[in-house]
Amino acid sequence: MRTKAVLEFRDTAALLAFLDSSGGSATLTEKDGKNILRLVLKDESAAIDNADLKSLLKEISAGYGINISLTVPKASAPSGASLTTLPPAVPAAEIVSGGRKVSFSIGLADFIDLDGGLVLEIAW
Repeated sequence: MRTKAVLEFRDTAALLAFLDSSGGSATLTEKDGKNILRLVLKDESAAIDNADLKSLLKEISAGYGINISLTVPKASAPSGASLTTLPPAVPAAEIVSGGRKVSFSIGLADFIDLDGGLVLEIAW
């Protein structure tokens, strides 16, 4: 069974307040005429050092995943949107950029297994 939820926001301020009310893990900046939405999905300090706990979490999360899609407003994205990850290579992830919509998907066990942090940057 798969559950899908679609959320719409009146503006980027409402989106940021929903994602992170403290303003540390979700930020929006403008650089060279482009908006850049930065989402910290996994902080570098969130490493799981206990191997048994990590193994258990990976086992019980099998079959679950993290899927994020964003469609940017037409008026503000005449050249479309792009999505990049930091670090640049996340082999287990699927990234799709096309037109005004970008998406990122990764299995939850693969996410747990990532060493270091994971940041998405969506530009439009």
